[in-house]
Amino acid sequence: MWVTRAGTLRSTEVRERVRLEYEVLALQSIIAAFFCVGSISGAFGADGYPRDATVAWIAGYHLAHAVYVVRWRIPGRPIRSVESVTPLFDVTCITAGWTLIGDPGHPLWAAYLYALVGYARRYEGRRYEVLVAFIVVNLRSRRTAAAGDIRPHAHDCFHWLRLADRERACQRCPAPGR
Repeated sequence: MWVTRAGTLRSTEVRERVRLEYEVLALQSIIAAFFCVGSISGAFGADGYPRDATVAWIAGYHLAHAVYVVRWRIPGRPIRSVESVTPLFDVTCITAGWTLIGDPGHPLWAAYLYALVGYARRYEGRRYEVLVAFIVVNLRSRRTAAAGDIRPHAHDCFHWLRLADRERACQRCPAPGR
């Protein structure tokens, strides 16, 4: 059973939360599977060991994550240590895939936005700020490495921090009809 600051969730809220967990799990798994199949088939990314290592990391992590979500998170028994590293591992999967592709302008970077929006709904305060910083560092370092450009681009980081702050502000607004 999930417990919030206000107490135990009602059964309808639990059903909605379970449905959301399954939907998010399905979406993440489909994206990961699509990337892995595309990499193995040669549709994008490098060949050889870099491809194999990246696909193994992404597929292995998502398989372990799916088992964790179904076995512990959905039944309402989340493990604090796993919950705290999950967003970081999610972001490293995005970075690994983008690194394999090797193109700093490839649209895969938009998956970082997916992570920002998704985690804005779960985290707040210092936890969310740390996650945003981790995402910005991953995005910036990956773009820098792919482009071979070591000059800092503060405007990129500033844009991402503003975007993250705007998403958090939107999460605090009441939904229509509440």
